[in-house]
Amino acid sequence: MQEETRKFSARLEEKRDLIDGQISLGRQFQLQFMQQTSSTDVSNNAFSDTASESDGAATNSLVSTEADSKSDEGVKTSKRRIRLETNRLVEKWADLQNHSDIWTRKLDDILPVR
Repeated sequence: MQEETRKFSARLEEKRDLIDGQISLGRQFQLQFMQQTSSTDVSNNAFSDTASESDGAATNSLVSTEADSKSDEGVKTSKRRIRLETNRLVEKWADLQNHSDIWTRKLDDILPVR
């Protein structure tokens, strides 16, 4: 039983770099989305200021705004899903490591070391 637990702990340690990399990647995507959203807001405000100067531009702005709105919804949905999945991975990974450590300590306390 102890040997199996040690093997399991070793496999967890082997996966550490992969999981940490995925968590890091998720956080990088979150930062990119935040930067894109803030730069899009700035450019949209500038565009709407110039678009209100003429009627033709205002009509184009309305069509563009509807398309941008749908695009923004998709970006927000993706951002939310990435954030939720990254947070879930962080929690599950920490729980798995914690339970493994607890189980190893219990086995070490109960069973003699071979």
